[in-house]
Amino acid sequence: MIVRNEADVIARCLASFAPVVDEIVIVDTGSSDETVKIASEFTDKIYRFEWIDDFAAARNFAFSKGTCSHLMWADADDVLPQSQQEAFLRLKQTLEPDADVVYLDYTVAFDGSGRPTLSFHRERIVKNDGSFRWEGAVHEFIPPHGKLFYAPTRIEHRPVEKVSRQGRNLAIYRKKLAANKRLSTRDQFYYARELMFNGLYEDSVDAFRLFLTAPDGWNVNRVEAARNLSGVLLKLGRKEEALSALTDALGYMPPAGELCCEIGNFFFNENRLPDAAFWYLLATTLKPNRTSGAFINEDCYGYIPYLQLCVVYYRLGRIDDSIDCNEKALALKPESPECKQNRLFFDRFKQTPSSESSEECGKAHRLL
Repeated sequence: MIVRNEADVIARCLASFAPVVDEIVIVDTGSSDETVKIASEFTDKIYRFEWIDDFAAARNFAFSKGTCSHLMWADADDVLPQSQQEAFLRLKQTLEPDADVVYLDYTVAFDGSGRPTLSFHRERIVKNDGSFRWEGAVHEFIPPHGKLFYAPTRIEHRPVEKVSRQGRNLAIYRKKLAANKRLSTRDQFYYARELMFNGLYEDSVDAFRLFLTAPDGWNVNRVEAARNLSGVLLKLGRKEEALSALTDALGYMPPAGELCCEIGNFFFNENRLPDAAFWYLLATTLKPNRTSGAFINEDCYGYIPYLQLCVVYYRLGRIDDSIDCNEKALALKPESPECKQNRLFFDRFKQTPSSESSEECGKAHRLL
């Protein structure tokens, strides 16, 4: 692990991993709080690393200190839930010795009931043979090779509120560019996203388009870039270009629920309801591709499109279909206030049908 000023979370993290790992290596990049003191309660393998605006360099240093046959990384605000510890131990016992890279589920967002809503498979464990190196000053990753293995064991990302790091990643990229250092194609993708996150929309449009012209971009990143580009173009009022970006995304990979919902949202906002219905309905027929490397929004494969279809069908006068879709959404998320509101609305509607505004029929979810 690489850490800096993580006193609020590091004990929680280490306590969750300590029962299942053979050693813990901590690399501190300049903490001014109690991070190192807390970490010392779990391990004596604590090292200092001078911060040089390069996350990959720090992680590679941490990996160099590991002594086991395989290495695993974690962030200080990650947690291995107790419910997953037995599965992790089974994985250790059954992992084939020649497994080079192990991908684990990484859940990064949850709904109000604690149900996972956003996750992806991330390279988490690699063979300690010196051939696996982190790359990327920001949004670092390990280029995979050899025998890959996917396991359902889940690690959760559970950050706590702290000082905002807005602009940090963008500053690192700009420092590289100012030093005439070339961004890799993958870096170009994340640079465009950092521009977007910091509200530099015109610059991000150019950066996304530059990435999308590169011949060696990963398809999963191309889809995400096209979706991000569409969202930025909408903020700039360039609707035709925004739709074009979304349809371009269909050419990179088979359609996923997230993209179908986003195209459906575009048509919904344009009041092109039959077109919106087509894309929402398509989303309900798809299954998440959990080995693609893409972020998986679980709700985009059922709850969100059904809730949207409830509103679309109501506005089209297809009341029975609208009710049916609301019930399907409610079955997937029984605590949903939108679905409960819709059910009450339909109960009243059945008793006294009227021309009551369709705006009372739930609230259409937004992905943009």
